[in-house]
Amino acid sequence: RQSEAAAASAPEVAEIEAPEPEVAPPEPVVAAEPEAPTPEAAEPEAPALKAPAPEAAEPEAADQGSLGRLFVSLGQRDGMDEDTLRDTLAELGGLLPEDLREISLHARHSFVAVEREFAEDLIAAVNGETLSGRTVRVEFARNG
Repeated sequence: RQSEAAAASAPEVAEIEAPEPEVAPPEPVVAAEPEAPTPEAAEPEAPALKAPAPEAAEPEAADQGSLGRLFVSLGQRDGMDEDTLRDTLAELGGLLPEDLREISLHARHSFVAVEREFAEDLIAAVNGETLSGRTVRVEFARNG
C-alpha cells in the first residue's frame, strides 16, 4: 500500500514532446563536368607537318584503306597454290584475277585482299559453294 500512496502523492509530470527537427530532403547527386583546360595548362600546338605528295606515297600503302581482307577456308591441303586460289575465287566470284590483290596461303585456310567494292559480292558468290566435296567458307577476316 505504501507504493500506491507514494504514487498518489507524487506530482504528475507532464510528458513534453520535443518537436522533431526539420530535415531538408537530400539533394540529388550530380556528376561534375570536367573542367576545360585553361589556356596556361594547354599544351603548345605542334607545328603542322606537310603530308607527302601523293606521288611520293607507296602505291600499295595507299591502296590498303580500300582493300578488304577476307578469310577463305581453302588452303594448301585442298590442293591450292596462290595462282589456283586466285583463279578459282575470281571465276566463282565473277572477278578478274587481278582484282584479288594479296594472298596469304596456309595449310588449311587463306587470307585474300580484295577491293572493298568487290568484297561483299565475292563473299555472297563463293561462301557456301562446294569445291572438291568441301563447303567453302568466305568471310571478312577478324582483326587481331
